[in-house]
Amino acid sequence: MEVFILIKRYVNCIGEYQMIKGQCYSNLDDFQRRTWPSCFVEVPRVGDYIEATDGFILKIIRITHCMPKDSFGQPTIKIELYK
Repeated sequence: MEVFILIKRYVNCIGEYQMIKGQCYSNLDDFQRRTWPSCFVEVPRVGDYIEATDGFILKIIRITHCMPKDSFGQPTIKIELYK
């Protein structure tokens, strides 16, 4: 049952709904230039891991919910990553 719900949610995000936009960043010099995900099916949690396109994995240590600078955009999340 749970797998079906996740698959249906993923299809809906692609077809009908927008995914959650986010920005991943790290203060570690070795990981700043990596390409991190920018869209999420749901808001990740502190303690989850995020994988860059080249396979490097970092842990989420902080999530900040942000309002858009213009009044027409969607709220976004900023995700701070660390080893």
